[in-house]
Amino acid sequence: MKQAYSVLMSVYQKENPEYLRAAVESVLGQTVPPEEVVLVCDGPLTEALDRVIEEYEEQFLENSEEIMNLRESDFQGNGLSENDQQGDTCQQGKIQGKNPQESQRQENSNQKVIFRVIRLTENGGLGKALNEGLKYCSCEWIARMDTDDLAAPDRCEAQLAAAQAHAADIVGCDCE
Repeated sequence: MKQAYSVLMSVYQKENPEYLRAAVESVLGQTVPPEEVVLVCDGPLTEALDRVIEEYEEQFLENSEEIMNLRESDFQGNGLSENDQQGDTCQQGKIQGKNPQESQRQENSNQKVIFRVIRLTENGGLGKALNEGLKYCSCEWIARMDTDDLAAPDRCEAQLAAAQAHAADIVGCDCE
């Protein structure tokens, strides 16, 4: 039941950098990891937030370049990548996380995730930021995540299973 999905997040200057880090780690530690994380910076951020984001950009830079090279070489004849021909819903590959602090991420160490940052020049609010971020999500399924929340390790796996079991177009969750 592997279904590709993007995670869409938005951050603004009043967020706590450690909450952002914890939220991203909880996304990267999913039992079914995302194909990509799209993080929208809603206007200028604090230096501390920028440092956290830059750490992830650096960590995933090599993987993003690898995926872009794969995408260019995968598109042949019919315009579909090899992944699409095999039924995946994302044309992106998977990028590997390398932070040993999270046990689930270690288990998913062969999984590759794209980490894409979109920076807006001014704060326009959550709705505007998310609408802009949607333009950069390449998967059919999109998991929305706040940058000050934590996702249970099996959150996305459970939601994907529920969507498939009920032929749903949208799935929500109940918080504990």
